[in-house]
Amino acid sequence: MKMLADYILIRPEGWPTAKIGSILVPPGQQDKFARGEVIAVGPGRFTINGVQLEPTPKPGQHVLYYKQQATEVTVDEAVMHVVCEPQIISILVEGDFGQIGETTDGSN
Repeated sequence: MKMLADYILIRPEGWPTAKIGSILVPPGQQDKFARGEVIAVGPGRFTINGVQLEPTPKPGQHVLYYKQQATEVTVDEAVMHVVCEPQIISILVEGDFGQIGETTDGSN
């Protein structure tokens, strides 16, 4: 699948823990945010001056994003989320929310 503009295709992942470092994430807040692996990234959007802004997230990286802003799509029978780059809060690094790719829901 080829994404356009600043759209990003993400494979959602479960939460590995309810803590961010020493901060407890309440169960109600976990429904507002999601984490996942970036699968495909569009080339970027254009500014009013015609300059193309390349998206920061790259395929293979894990990100934290606003779940409510995601559009759910099915690709090859797998549920994926499509978001615009501004809906991504951060790029996760090893140690954020446990080990990257590790989940508590048994999906990885």
